[in-house]
Amino acid sequence: MQAIEDLTEVSFRDVPDDTKLSEMGIDSMKLTWVGSYIEKTTGKPMFKDEVIELTVGKLKTLLNVKQQ
Repeated sequence: MQAIEDLTEVSFRDVPDDTKLSEMGIDSMKLTWVGSYIEKTTGKPMFKDEVIELTVGKLKTLLNVKQQ
């Protein structure tokens, strides 16, 4: 998750899992970087619509981040 925070320059700490990344003030270029990072690290293709609808919880699931 740290890599995503570094890419987006946004902290995900204390952000509810149902919050969309696109609602967090992350611009479209950074969302594209997030999609590319997910593709590279998981092998899962990420389409534009999926990235726009991506929530913090879904991101954690994709990246296998342990819930605290």
